[in-house]
Amino acid sequence: MSALWLGLGVVLGGLLWAGWSGLSSKRARAVDRRLLATLMHDLRTPLTSLQLTMGELAHHEGYDDDERVTLARAIEEVVALRSLLENLRLVEATASAPTPVERTEVLLHEQVERLVYRYDLMAKARKARLEIGAEPLAVQADPRLVELLLGNLVELALRSGATVVRVSLTLPEERFRLSCEVTDGVLPEPLTVQTFMARRDADRSQTGRSLAVVAVGVICGASGWSFTRPSPTEFVVEGRLD
Repeated sequence: MSALWLGLGVVLGGLLWAGWSGLSSKRARAVDRRLLATLMHDLRTPLTSLQLTMGELAHHEGYDDDERVTLARAIEEVVALRSLLENLRLVEATASAPTPVERTEVLLHEQVERLVYRYDLMAKARKARLEIGAEPLAVQADPRLVELLLGNLVELALRSGATVVRVSLTLPEERFRLSCEVTDGVLPEPLTVQTFMARRDADRSQTGRSLAVVAVGVICGASGWSFTRPSPTEFVVEGRLD
């Protein structure tokens, strides 16, 4: 398990360097854009497979508590790496030339409910409780972006120090409201791509979290939704029902 952590750390460091270079150097931007696209194409499927396989292993009998926590932490690193790759590509593309989003019908409530399966082990490893509630809702959106949006919200919430993470999808007044609320945690403030680029060298230890927040804003903007942080303990995404 330690070898996996080391390998992921090496790859993660290299990808962060590539992301900073791509966002800060005009001369290298085209090369880094192709690199990120190639990395995502080559790594997204195996990383997803690795995440699912490790998740299945974690549900088997025979592990003691420490082994189960170690496995859950390793899964978290795989999830974080996959999210980082997608966030880097999305933010870099938006900083260069935003591309149109292809939309199809997405059952948003099913995507929200799936968060339990995807993040329950991560929550338990962090001694947090994940609570999910969703009213039935179909929206026109890019399914990949919706998955990335929800993943970023929950990962940011779990890394905030929260003991409870509540994700709810409700339908008030001809709009949908997606809320991600934490107890005993503090969520980061939303950032624009421009603000992120201006601050990117201020605290590189926070780059992953900052990228995730920027990506949420980019996805909501491309989808025609709003993204706010009404309090330090809640993210809210809202959009029209039509």
